[in-house]
Amino acid sequence: MSRKLLTLGLGAVLPLLLAGCAPQRPAYYGAPPPPVYRQGPPPNMEQQAEHEGYEEGVEAARRDLRRGLRPDADRHGQFRRPPVPPPARGEFREGFQHGYQHVYRHARRDDDDD
Repeated sequence: MSRKLLTLGLGAVLPLLLAGCAPQRPAYYGAPPPPVYRQGPPPNMEQQAEHEGYEEGVEAARRDLRRGLRPDADRHGQFRRPPVPPPARGEFREGFQHGYQHVYRHARRDDDDD
């Protein structure tokens, strides 16, 4: 009886053990779908540099206002030496200048209201 039970048990377990040893075939998938942009395709390098410059200019102007300094974008190293590739440095500076001036214009307008 025990021999019969052992044979049946081994007969049931052996195929399960060997099934995991079968060679795996690689699965091939097609190319991923193209990305979906919510606001159109990503901006080119110059547009991105101008946007980054604007954001940096806003932050620099806010720091200068908190410190009570007169407006001067040239004082900032990021304006003088933009952290972008050479072809986009002009756009970065232009964006920086716009962001910097935007903050100071609003600060003057707020002072005039007082």
